[in-house]
Amino acid sequence: GVNAIWVWAIPFTIDSEEDNAKFTGCALDLSNVASVRSIVNNKANWTTNDLTGVTLPSGCTFLPNVSPSFATNPLASTLCASLSVTFNATTTSGGNTFKWQEATDASFTTGLTDITASGGLFTLISSGGNSSSLTISDNTTKNGRYYRCVATGFGSANSSGALLTATNNTFATGNISASTPIGTGNSSFIFASGCRLLGKVVPGNLTGNITVEHWLESTVPTVAGVPFVKRHYQITPDAGTTGTITLYFTQADFDSYNSFNASSLDNLPISLGDATGKANLRLTKYNGSSNDFSGLPASYTNGSQIIDPVDANIVFNTGVTPNRWEITFPVTSFSGFTVQSAVSAPLPVKLTSFDAKINVEKLAELNWKVTEQSGIQAYEVEKSIDANKFKTIGKILANNLENTEYQFIDAELSFGQNYYRLKIFEHDGTSSFSKMVSLNNSLDLSDKLYPNPVSDYLNIKNLNMPINSQAELFDFNGKSVLKIKFIDNQPINLKNIVAGLYFLKLADGKTYKILKN
Repeated sequence: GVNAIWVWAIPFTIDSEEDNAKFTGCALDLSNVASVRSIVNNKANWTTNDLTGVTLPSGCTFLPNVSPSFATNPLASTLCASLSVTFNATTTSGGNTFKWQEATDASFTTGLTDITASGGLFTLISSGGNSSSLTISDNTTKNGRYYRCVATGFGSANSSGALLTATNNTFATGNISASTPIGTGNSSFIFASGCRLLGKVVPGNLTGNITVEHWLESTVPTVAGVPFVKRHYQITPDAGTTGTITLYFTQADFDSYNSFNASSLDNLPISLGDATGKANLRLTKYNGSSNDFSGLPASYTNGSQIIDPVDANIVFNTGVTPNRWEITFPVTSFSGFTVQSAVSAPLPVKLTSFDAKINVEKLAELNWKVTEQSGIQAYEVEKSIDANKFKTIGKILANNLENTEYQFIDAELSFGQNYYRLKIFEHDGTSSFSKMVSLNNSLDLSDKLYPNPVSDYLNIKNLNMPINSQAELFDFNGKSVLKIKFIDNQPINLKNIVAGLYFLKLADGKTYKILKN
């Protein structure tokens, strides 16, 4: 209230009646009942005078002791599993302290737990005595729980409860893509509609959006006769080069690979505890972007590398529905990714390097170095334009010295992508294959298709296409969105095409990737 009554206990501490008194401890801590009791019952916090007609100093005026009330209550959350969620609450007045409560029922009578500080999955932030937030970093294990805020001042009040729902993730089927803004923490999960989990990227120096493209083949595909897992991905950020990727696979993905797998290859893991299968697992990273939207190895034109992920980062997660394999690995560039196993049978020679380049004569130059060369008869050089069907283009006899460098020149370098591998013959007639290397012989299109990315008009010139021949623009899903009658030097109007990734296919079969802003 607004009044205080002075009643002093006997015996008096002074020899006169103190009938005029005002409380003057206004600046002290009056934020809770216990503090008020202590301060009011301390004579030092009062000014007294027993003389009639004396004006005492100003006392204190207090607001009524009303319990806090909530202006904003936390809202229910329904998000895909594995994401973070934040609940917010504000009160109509300041000076409050806060805690949050978790329960398994809406009435907060079952499984009631106080959350008073940050720790584990929880981060609690309060500000200004009238607002508080609770962030749960991963909603997976908190599905079906209720959360409310408790504010305490002269009294206490509870906000309304908010239900947390974590929707089970599903695996994507077929060809699908999705983009999301690059954020922090687990906001870098990438989902398609229906909580179809496509991947996770923890950004290093990435900015803008990140796009994940997903393919699931109907049968186990092969490259250079070697199988890889039916589910494969391509990841493309707007800008930046570094990050940590997590790709997801089902046990059925690995089982179908193992069933198809040639005897010269080791199996992928068959269960949670299959340490050998984890050790066998490899990824192939195909640089750049698929030029025909297939995501298959032959559609990449900038070479590839083998990635051997740390076995501890190959995890079978049984804490989610459905259970899934999670493969996590760092990268310094983004591209297409496939999964396969390591070759179990070692090469009969130690191949320390094998690479391809275009030399100054505009010919393909292959170089390889070997050590521990013993019992080798010859190296056959094989070539392919689709990374599947190879033909022999040359042969070099082995000299069987301890350390040797070999070179082969391909004078018939094909336009586009060229794939090479070595077939290594031993004296007993057995043979084995090296890894595959690739070489891209492409025209510089910077003065032929521009600007790219394009906003309105795409300029096309000097492609030597017949007048009135047909060109066609396909979207990310392979659907035709625009048919074009080709006229050299006449720009293509793309104003009415929605933003996204497209493929321009010319009459001669060449396909070029176009990004529409």
